[in-house]
Amino acid sequence: AIGLCIGVAMPPWNAIAGEMSPSWARVEMTAVAMILFCVGVGYTVGVLTVCRPEDMGWRNLTVGFGLQGAVVLVAAYFGLPESLRYSDYRGLRDQSVATLRWVRHLNGRHDVDVDLWRSSEPEACVGAAPVFSRHLLPTTCTMSLVAFFLNFAYYGSMYALPQVLPGLTLGMSVLASLLLTSTVETTGFIFAIALCRHVTRKASLLVYLLGVGATTAIF
Repeated sequence: AIGLCIGVAMPPWNAIAGEMSPSWARVEMTAVAMILFCVGVGYTVGVLTVCRPEDMGWRNLTVGFGLQGAVVLVAAYFGLPESLRYSDYRGLRDQSVATLRWVRHLNGRHDVDVDLWRSSEPEACVGAAPVFSRHLLPTTCTMSLVAFFLNFAYYGSMYALPQVLPGLTLGMSVLASLLLTSTVETTGFIFAIALCRHVTRKASLLVYLLGVGATTAIF
């Protein structure tokens, strides 16, 4: 059930993050979000270090972590605007303009007139047909393979490391190795921000693929 809820959360988060951030800041937006994920891992390691599962029980710890989501729920309900494209698609123009006013306020661009905004979305929903059109099909397939390889490498390592690390003499506990992994991952996100400021996003993906391939071969 927890995994189901996480799966439900990711698509709308990615959609809203992409809509609310300018194109030049989307790399930074994604990287910061992933860094916060690593911060969450560090927080979990800290809690597990202080509150040992052997003493409190995994069930109680899981419930305790879940209850903290209530804080995020309240923050999201009162502080997160509705998706602009969703409001536009539903014909809720007043709500769309209100969202634009909020974004204008956050950016300090009070000189921009959003009340005269007009929708540029098509009236009829065409679904996923455009991404499978003859022109976009190669890009769709390529990005799908990249995402598949990313998830395969990431979750594969999450499965493999607990099997491999106990047989190595690293002089650290499993929690310490998890914290080290998150720290290195955070460094990677920071490096990605710097890299994407100097090369194209396609080149950044190629760097990632070559890096994962080389490190996996060494491993």
